[in-house]
Amino acid sequence: MIDVIYQISTAIVCIATLLVLIRAIRGPSAFDRVMAVDTVALGIVGLLVTESVATRDLTYFDVALSLALCSFIGTAFLGHFLGEGQLGD
Repeated sequence: MIDVIYQISTAIVCIATLLVLIRAIRGPSAFDRVMAVDTVALGIVGLLVTESVATRDLTYFDVALSLALCSFIGTAFLGHFLGEGQLGD
């Protein structure tokens, strides 16, 4: 039963990530593309976390946490850069 739930959740996250990847390619503005790439990264984080739970291996969880942190910092940086037009002081 757990295997079926794992496969279904993995399929749903993969489909959602692919749809958001299409939005990243077709996005009308740079802000939309940045947010779509951040959402793709979160989809990958979701896949890593489900794999970590399924295999009971914390290595995947550590990688997911690192990716989420880097994704957040990159999105905040790009959002600030696109909004201000400069890097600041």
